[in-house]
Amino acid sequence: MLIQKKLLINPNAPQNVSGVINEDGSVTVNWDVVNNEAKAFVIHYGNANQSDPHEAIYMGYTESKSWTLSSADAPALQVGDKLYLYVQSFNEVGTGANDIEKAQYLNTNVLGSEWSKEVVLTKAAVTRSIPNETSTVADIKAYLDSQSIAYPSTAKKDELLTLIGGIE
Repeated sequence: MLIQKKLLINPNAPQNVSGVINEDGSVTVNWDVVNNEAKAFVIHYGNANQSDPHEAIYMGYTESKSWTLSSADAPALQVGDKLYLYVQSFNEVGTGANDIEKAQYLNTNVLGSEWSKEVVLTKAAVTRSIPNETSTVADIKAYLDSQSIAYPSTAKKDELLTLIGGIE
């Protein structure tokens, strides 16, 4: 008599991990799943400029191929700072009342994949569009302030645009 037993093996690490630091400070990460066995994913990350995977002390959880870290929960980043993230897949979903508990459960109790290759995101400077005739006075003044361009407090829209070369 032949007895067959299905071996449970850990899933493959996610591939093609990419991400972006959004303008509002939130972070979005996406990846490809190598096989369809993965049911959940844990995202590992650390504080700004922590390139050592052992310092990736924070975790996120999702059951899809995309994850967003809110700006309120993201590490504080200054322009030029780097954020290193890694994604790990699991053959089962996490247990817990929230995503943090689910990530901790999987990380502690379940054999997951190796971590993905790191994705390194760099905080870019926020760029402002140059105002034009359709811009509000408040937007024009905000732009002038960001460029350290002085203007009279009583200046009208056309006068403000002239200061930035918007009209003649």
